[in-house]
Parts: sequence; structure tokens; C-alpha cells
Amino acid sequence: MPAGEADSESDRVYDYLEERFGRQDPRSSGYRSIRCFEFEAGVIRKVLRRHEGWILDVACGHGLITGPLVAEGRCVFGLDYNSAAAYSASRRRLIAVRGDAFAMPFNDASFDVVLSTEFIQQYNPDQTRRLLAEFVRIVGPGGVLILIWRNGDSLMRRIITNSLRIVDWARGRPALKLFNHRFDTVCGWARSHHLEIVDSLSVCPLFSLTIPKTESLRTRLFGSSYLTVMRKSQ
Repeated sequence: MPAGEADSESDRVYDYLEERFGRQDPRSSGYRSIRCFEFEAGVIRKVLRRHEGWILDVACGHGLITGPLVAEGRCVFGLDYNSAAAYSASRRRLIAVRGDAFAMPFNDASFDVVLSTEFIQQYNPDQTRRLLAEFVRIVGPGGVLILIWRNGDSLMRRIITNSLRIVDWARGRPALKLFNHRFDTVCGWARSHHLEIVDSLSVCPLFSLTIPKTESLRTRLFGSSYLTVMRKSQ
């Protein structure tokens, strides 16, 4: 599916979720549980606080994850293809714009930190490599890309995904087509763009767990998503 078609499909799904749940609810951004969102968002903000400078939140949605950092004095930009989401993020004081993540309206090396949360799984491998190249373009030398994406191989993720697929079908709820990008594969793509893997962990919001070893048995059983910090070479 071309990137533009995927973005249009995403708009349809997120418009449906926003109408059902409202912009203040994390479920309008695709999360199934408010508690799980709050745990994952807390982990992400904790990692972001370790890195100084300007932040860009790619596919920022309504700004629910990075909005609280603005109150701490951080300069946070947001980009989302969905115009309603970009507007909502701006109400949370992100400097938010509507735009295409494959061709972002920012100059090279504009940001110190680029965040992408639960986004790359919406795209096939070729598209994801293009996204990574665009992320690298806008990160300054020595800056970091913080990437969070679903672990489609874990036992828990497979059980949850299959169960929700049945529920969504029964309720007529639209759903995005998602791709499974393995941890080693994504890290290999990152290294090909001169990114160094400086930190990584697995997140399990259901049990409020962070697992430091991405290849451990606990990750294979319970890990819902990967979180990886990648530094651009100087």
C-alpha cells in the first residue's frame, strides 16, 4: 500500500476513534486501555527527560504523550497527517503542524530528539526504511531517535491481537493493517543509516513491566512493544 493510501486509511480509523472516545481519551489514538497508555507514556517521558534539546513528536496524535513535557519547559514540536489531531496537539501547546512523515516540512538537522511512538508498524519494510531515512535527515549530529513499535512475536501480543481482531470484526470497528518488524531487523536498518543503538528495552503495559533485555524469555512471552534509543553519528 502506498504511503498516501496508508495515511488516508489511518485518518478514517482515527476519525472513527475520535468520534467514539473524544480527544482527551488515549483510545482515540488507538490504545485499547487507558491504564496501559498511561504506563507506556510514563516510560517514554522518562526516557525523553534524559535527552536535552528540541523534541519532534512524529505522528503526535493529540499530543497526549509529549504535552506534559511542555509544562516542564521543553520545546516540543508535533507532526501528524490528521489535521484534527495536529490542531488538538497545538491546544496542548505543542508547536504542531499537519504534514507527511515521509517528507517532513523541516530542514535537515532541525531537532535534537525525534520520537516515533507505535507508528512504524503501519508501514511495510520498504516504507519503514524510507521513514527511518527521513527521521535521520532531521536529527542533528549527536541527536537521538527514540523509536517505539509493537513486538508482534511475543506470546502476549499474539493472543491480544488475535482476540481483538475477532472483537473488532464482530463490532464492525475499522482497524489498521499492521506489519511486524523484528527488533534485529529494525536495528539493522538503523545501523545502515549510521545510527548507534545506545539503549533498548521491552515494554509490557498490561503488567506494568519494563524488561531490559529485548531477547530474553520474558520479552518473548510478555513484551508488547520495543523501545530503542538510537544516536546519530557526529
